[in-house]
Amino acid sequence: MATTRTPRPLTSALDAIEVILRLLDHEPTTTLAAILDRLPGPTQALLPVAGGDPGAAGAPRLAELLANALPGRSPAGDLVPRLVLVSIREHGGEAPAEADLAAWRALVRRAQPWPLELLDWFVLTDEAILSLAELAGPPARWGG
Repeated sequence: MATTRTPRPLTSALDAIEVILRLLDHEPTTTLAAILDRLPGPTQALLPVAGGDPGAAGAPRLAELLANALPGRSPAGDLVPRLVLVSIREHGGEAPAEADLAAWRALVRRAQPWPLELLDWFVLTDEAILSLAELAGPPARWGG
């Protein structure tokens, strides 16, 4: 797993998609990725995983590993790190699999005490870029 620094904070889903597409230009074998935003030091960390499970189990497992690696929540007033998950699948359609939606809903519940804010999980297929936060809620709260 490599870490890549990216230049600015995410302010929208389009910013996240731009980062993802840039990643795929440089790391075409990526099947799973995470963008950590609002970290101390670099503005973002981009973690591509080649050969990771892009299915409904892989992204939540990556999120849990990252949450466990971060220190606890900081005192009020500090920015909380934010997480965007990405699954890249060669096959798929324009609609998400029910397993993805169920995994997103379960992940949102599990992530509430984590030391980060879960923004979105994008599923990239050969036909679409799907935002599970937009499709299953709650919608991502972007902003710098």
